[in-house]
Amino acid sequence: MFEIKQKTKVDVKIYGQQFELKKPTVKQIELLQEHTSLDGKSESEQFRSVCEFLDILGLPKEFSKEMEIGHLLQLVTYVSGELNLDKKKSEAGQ
Repeated sequence: MFEIKQKTKVDVKIYGQQFELKKPTVKQIELLQEHTSLDGKSESEQFRSVCEFLDILGLPKEFSKEMEIGHLLQLVTYVSGELNLDKKKSEAGQ
């Protein structure tokens, strides 16, 4: 019998601080993709949505707002699997 007993958590260490983050649900990924779509949204609005997303997963917003953008995007990709916001931005610029 296939059984999933609990949701996955990942330990990450960022700038010397350790955090335990939850893996995002399908619904959370859908909301993130919707809120970071490039349709009429400024980059600051998109990054605000990313910081709120990470806050839900367990990384305080105040901390994520102090991260380098590249590191922030790497973290989102790491915890969410294939979601790649950086790729989405580069495709929109073409």
